[in-house]
Amino acid sequence: MFLISSLTFHVRLSRKWAFFCQSLSEINIAVQQLDEVGREVKLCTHIGGGHYASVTSGFRCVDFRKWFQPRDL
Repeated sequence: MFLISSLTFHVRLSRKWAFFCQSLSEINIAVQQLDEVGREVKLCTHIGGGHYASVTSGFRCVDFRKWFQPRDL
């Protein structure tokens, strides 16, 4: 039983990691755009498993969150 639950966990983690890796190019492009003068950057992307990454002008970082709630709610 432990082996099956361990394998299930590993498969779920692998899927989340793969989804995250697919999102990296979009995140990297947004980070590079932060250096462009006068460029407005606003990216919020789902990276798998209820996790989100955001890149926004005025903040020189990538914000990783477990949940995301749009500002207009």
